[in-house]
Amino acid sequence: PMNPNARVAAAVVSVQATVETVPVAHSGDAADDAAVWIHPTDRSQSVILGTDKQDGGGLAVYNLDGTLHQFVPAGKLNNVDIRYHFPFGGGEIDLVAVSDRTANSIAFFRMDADTRTPVNITGTPIDLGAGFQPYGMALYHSLRSGKFYAFVNKRDGDMGTTQQYEIADNGVGGIAGTLVRTFDVGSLSEGMAVDDLHGQLFIGEEDVGIWKYGPEPTDGASRTLVAPTTASGPLVDDVEGLAIYRRAGGDGYLIASSQGNNTYAVYDLTGTHAFRKSFQIVAGAIDGTNDTDGIRVTNADLGPAFPSGLFVAQDGSNPGGNQNFKVVPWSAIATDGTPALDIDTTFDPRAIQRAIDPGDMNGDGAVDRQDAASTAIRFGTPAGATFDSGDFDGDGAVTLSDVGLLQARLESLSLVSSLSVPEPSAWLLAAIGLAATMARHWHR
Repeated sequence: PMNPNARVAAAVVSVQATVETVPVAHSGDAADDAAVWIHPTDRSQSVILGTDKQDGGGLAVYNLDGTLHQFVPAGKLNNVDIRYHFPFGGGEIDLVAVSDRTANSIAFFRMDADTRTPVNITGTPIDLGAGFQPYGMALYHSLRSGKFYAFVNKRDGDMGTTQQYEIADNGVGGIAGTLVRTFDVGSLSEGMAVDDLHGQLFIGEEDVGIWKYGPEPTDGASRTLVAPTTASGPLVDDVEGLAIYRRAGGDGYLIASSQGNNTYAVYDLTGTHAFRKSFQIVAGAIDGTNDTDGIRVTNADLGPAFPSGLFVAQDGSNPGGNQNFKVVPWSAIATDGTPALDIDTTFDPRAIQRAIDPGDMNGDGAVDRQDAASTAIRFGTPAGATFDSGDFDGDGAVTLSDVGLLQARLESLSLVSSLSVPEPSAWLLAAIGLAATMARHWHR
């Protein structure tokens, strides 16, 4: 049957940027991808990282007002991603990874919270193999194993080839990478985004559409088409950057750069990935965008300039200067046009990596009914149950019986042993124990 996202026709919402970054140092097609680093104690001190992929390029660090805070020369850097709480040097770091087309490898940095700048910790570059020039790149933190991975796809030759590396501290101040999986998307692919909480790897095959894969090394090449490209949209080739917006509970939206019509398409992150709306960035006090490659979004309250989060997009043509990045308040995208999208700053992007240990499955800083729902979505559900609020048995309340239903489902898959909870009011403790047990023992 035809993918329902191929039949959608909707008006495009127009929004305007309130900030643009200083142009990159090099002319031509230089700026490519962006990431938002969330400061651990003062969100207004967060920064935008932007890549420059020309000779002599590197990683630009922008303040939230678009001014250049720092430029780190590192070669032709293409796609960038961030994960928090990466084990390194006996502690944890905020890890930045970038596809490096100078070394044909992956460059790694740690963010220094005091200086708000990236420090290179690449060490000996990962050998991607002869003739493998990296293009797109994305990080993944497995909530099953606790391991970290980097995905990278190929720019030339066998375009569509995607590799997955397990990455870890090499013990001597750098990052080691071990190839654990290779698969072929089919044709040129770049944009990638990984949903750690729900176990989803999204890849944009530029002329075809958005694919969903499993992100574990054992997941193979099985995939589902989330949204195809069509001549009428909402997704018109090329498919470029992909980004994930999260709200309370860890659910949210998948956003794609639809380069063929200079718009951005918004889909549900989970379920059937229903299309929500398209928007474009048009000229106002700041010029609009076109031919966008990389995009990034965050729900985090970043202070007075962006209290509802922000969306950042590479601009392929910046009048009067080199390419740069445009920044739009998320509230403008969410509220302009229909349907309205959620504005939710309660989800903590920095907490997501610690979710599995205390039972905080959705990373919102609390163990509650939303964690039961997140657990069910990620690891399996009892037949006939409902999960919008963790009310598995549908009786209108989240109680010990709901945890029991989930436990029974997991026991049927030989994932956990029987769990005894002495008092009905202790269902939260049961959920915590269940989540921790699953993290240790889940397998397919």
